[in-house]
Amino acid sequence: MKPVYIALAVIGFLLPLSQLPGLHPTTFFPQAFANPVASMFTFDLLISCLAFWVLLFTQQRVRHRWAYVVMTLLVGLSFALPMFLLARERAS
Repeated sequence: MKPVYIALAVIGFLLPLSQLPGLHPTTFFPQAFANPVASMFTFDLLISCLAFWVLLFTQQRVRHRWAYVVMTLLVGLSFALPMFLLARERAS
């Protein structure tokens, strides 16, 4: 599974960042909630990130848990989750 996690992490890093309109809050947040569909995906992602962080901080086998929070905030869950799964598999 390690190659799969690595491939998903690379894709999860490249694809979201390729669509980034910019980090300026006056453009980023209005676009995230521009219509009901965008709002649905934004809220779904926020709740998924929170659930991931709860899972992350209940795991004892993975070191440097804060790094996955940073990955989530800077890139997204699509990058942080495969990296977490890869680290958890390596730790076992």
